[in-house]
Amino acid sequence: MSSNPSQDFWQARAAAFLQSMRAVLRWAREAKGFMPTQADLPEVVSLRAIAAIAQERHLPTPRLQGAGFVDLSDMPDALARPLLCYLAEIGGYDSVLPYERQTSTEPEKQHGYVLFTARHNLSECLP
Repeated sequence: MSSNPSQDFWQARAAAFLQSMRAVLRWAREAKGFMPTQADLPEVVSLRAIAAIAQERHLPTPRLQGAGFVDLSDMPDALARPLLCYLAEIGGYDSVLPYERQTSTEPEKQHGYVLFTARHNLSECLP
């Protein structure tokens, strides 16, 4: 770790996020045949998609894949739980409300920090 506690915090959060997303996307590939591409990643790792996966158990599909969403209702709880925790730890995110009803911009800002920190490793999310 670095000598900068703030940087360490974001790096740890980014690493945990990548690990959680990698597990979900691997399961979605094996169970549902969902194969996102590098170009799809920004949409797949958006806060909106994370909330949909964790709270509603579906994954909005990137525009290129058509169908609208991938049903994840049979995804094991052990895969959704880390993303629920991620949402709960984001400042200003109200886990009781769906993404569309969030009132603060702080969650998007903090998720942006995580994605920025993880930017060189985002392709690790691809199954």
